[in-house]
Amino acid sequence: MQMIRRSYRHRNVSMMVIGTVLLPVASLFGASVPVSAPKSLGQIVAALEQTEQRKQYDLQAYSSIRRYVLKNERFNQDAEMIVKMDFTSQKGKHFEILSEHGTEGLSHHLLRKVLDGEAETSRTQAKEYSMVTPKNYDFRLLGSEIHSGHPCYMLEIKPKIKSKYLLDGKIWVDSGDFQLVRMEGRTAASLSFWAGKPYLVFDFQKVGDFWLAARNQAITNARFIGPTQLTIEVQGYELRPGHHEKLALEKLPRLRTMGIVAE
Repeated sequence: MQMIRRSYRHRNVSMMVIGTVLLPVASLFGASVPVSAPKSLGQIVAALEQTEQRKQYDLQAYSSIRRYVLKNERFNQDAEMIVKMDFTSQKGKHFEILSEHGTEGLSHHLLRKVLDGEAETSRTQAKEYSMVTPKNYDFRLLGSEIHSGHPCYMLEIKPKIKSKYLLDGKIWVDSGDFQLVRMEGRTAASLSFWAGKPYLVFDFQKVGDFWLAARNQAITNARFIGPTQLTIEVQGYELRPGHHEKLALEKLPRLRTMGIVAE
């Protein structure tokens, strides 16, 4: 892999299709903080709302190292980028490509478009839709189960408006500290005529006092370009200067894509 720092450009319809498809998976990265342990649906939802609000204040600045992997049958090999992301609440997200491998032609430009879209979204009101709150969703308690070794409540989430930034699906909430462990579903609205509604999966892992995005995935079957999959793995966070946290991603379950059909 070769070190590069280049300005991003997007030029053709195919690039716009996959870039649009993959943007939500990048844009929905988030974190939660501990709250007291409620048991009823109303208390769980209230606790989630509290953590979503608190993260806006507690995560004023942080950085992470991410690995983006893009798969499509049109590519000769998987396209991969290692990226450093710096976030501040005032300026949003800024990306620096540290290295890339197998990114030739279309795949090279598509991953750059994903980064452009995520950076732009972090500076607009669209970031409010990443919050799992009663403002954005209706909730229904489905039951409980063990997920990734954590006893969790499983809730159905139904968007209150049709938006490509909201999901129609499920969330898993840790029954001990009531933080998000997993979130998955389809976008509430079609991203475009070409993209349809991709299936998105988000896994979280605890870093210090926060639960942060650890591995995200988007699966779609877009017009003209066929089945496409983007996986984002976070290799580590820096929550304050000089304080690095590595994530034990090998402890997370492998994503199960069998049976998931992109619309």
